Amino acid sequence: NIPPQLGELSNLTELRLGNNRLSGSIPHELADLGNLQILRIETNQLSGSIPIEVGELVGLTDLRLPENNLSGSLPAEIGQLTNLEKLDLSSNHLIGQVPDNLRSLTALRDARGLDLCGNSLSTMDPLVDDFVRLKQSGKGDWEACQYGFSDDLELGDFSVWWLRCPYLFERLEWSLGAHEMAMST
Repeated sequence: NIPPQLGELSNLTELRLGNNRLSGSIPHELADLGNLQILRIETNQLSGSIPIEVGELVGLTDLRLPENNLSGSLPAEIGQLTNLEKLDLSSNHLIGQVPDNLRSLTALRDARGLDLCGNSLSTMDPLVDDFVRLKQSGKGDWEACQYGFSDDLELGDFSVWWLRCPYLFERLEWSLGAHEMAMST
């Protein structure tokens, strides 16, 4: 688990906890890190929702929480992070609508500044849809990269989305004899 006491490190500017097999939820106390510019907690086993308090980290330029088990909706408070240059929430279990105020994240780099693929997100507002497509260009049709989740993902289900998202993988190994699949990004 991520210790809530990390929120007491008020001078912290970077917090990188990727690939540590961390579980549990993201502590709300991280919002107390007023000087934080980079928050990267990718490729762990975090669960629960993204805390709305993340919107208080207005100095963030890089927020990456991909490849966890985060669920729920994408908090509208993320739209308050107007200094963000990189936002990666890919490969989680996020559902619902992309908040309209995500368009206020104008500092996001074009063509890969945003990655929402691998969730079950959608847009209703054409302006939000255009914004997401611009910031996530190079990833093909971002809506095609949204998919539902199952604990028992079978190859038939897998092939439905991976063919539409080939950029997700740099290496794909599949052994027919062993019925195993290994992927790396």
